[in-house]
Amino acid sequence: MIPKQQRKELGNYGLARFDTPLASVEGYMLNLNTNNAYKQLRELRASLRADNKPITGLELAGTLDKYSERGQAYIDGIRQMISYNKLDQVDEAYLSDAAPLHLIPRPD
Repeated sequence: MIPKQQRKELGNYGLARFDTPLASVEGYMLNLNTNNAYKQLRELRASLRADNKPITGLELAGTLDKYSERGQAYIDGIRQMISYNKLDQVDEAYLSDAAPLHLIPRPD
């Protein structure tokens, strides 16, 4: 959908609506993995993978300055969310068709 008050300086854009949280995550992942604005994220991920280094959300978040007009503030917010919710514990998680896993936080 197109916003009522589209800001011309940001180009031609629209807003997406999703029927489920899963669909919104899939849309986010598709956007990050196909849009030219996030080429730096994909290049960093490929470089880390090629060097056999950990691929972490905290590291990749640093490339998302173009995801939001908030720029560095968006990156800082994402990193705070990752840290606060201890999402670094799932940096090595992967998608599978197997039975779901139940994540239990590590004791601090």
